[in-house]
Amino acid sequence: MSRRLLMGLAVLALAAVFIVAALPKIADPHDFALAIYRHQFAPPWAINAMAIYLPWIELTTSVALLIPRLRRAAALVLLVLLAAFTALIAYDLWRGLDIACGCFSVKPGGDAIGWWNLLRNLALLTLAGVLYRSAAGGGQRMPHPR
Repeated sequence: MSRRLLMGLAVLALAAVFIVAALPKIADPHDFALAIYRHQFAPPWAINAMAIYLPWIELTTSVALLIPRLRRAAALVLLVLLAAFTALIAYDLWRGLDIACGCFSVKPGGDAIGWWNLLRNLALLTLAGVLYRSAAGGGQRMPHPR
């Protein structure tokens, strides 16, 4: 497979993951706010704003990832989001919380946080990093004009 095809598939995969993750949160911000609350990390005054804006950031960034001119910025936003989500999952595992992730479903009976969530996020984080680097021209620096 060519590098271009692999990068195209990576873009589609990452965009699809975040679109699928965003839609249930957009459809049910109340339950998403409860999912955020169950993680016990955000101050109460921030939970509703996070429940409203975060899924739209995920969706908008996913669509932007599909636009070549916006790909690098979108990959950077996804890198930041994934780093935060991965850190939160690791922290929840360390604290021994037995809660639903809130990643792809906002219902309390959803998939409980586990090592699989952490591994999945690490893989997505790596993919976003590869896309960010690739969108930057492979990370190679342009020579300075003299």
